[in-house]
Amino acid sequence: TPLHVAALGSFYQGHTDESEQTAATLALLARLQGPAILVSHQVNITALTQGAVYPDAGEAIVVDRGQPARVLARLRLR
Repeated sequence: TPLHVAALGSFYQGHTDESEQTAATLALLARLQGPAILVSHQVNITALTQGAVYPDAGEAIVVDRGQPARVLARLRLR
């Protein structure tokens, strides 16, 4: 079931607080049971992985639930 999760919204250009949003996303990942697909923005994914990945537009990033999230795979969806 699709849900809107505010923590996945962009914090580009200071729209919201990066550290609070990243902490909220990591907490969400810790609460989830089983596989999940989250849709977010480049700035969020880069922060979530502590700079380990800078995704392209339309790219899917597969991560584990560690803190920071560890990149397991990159999928180009074009």
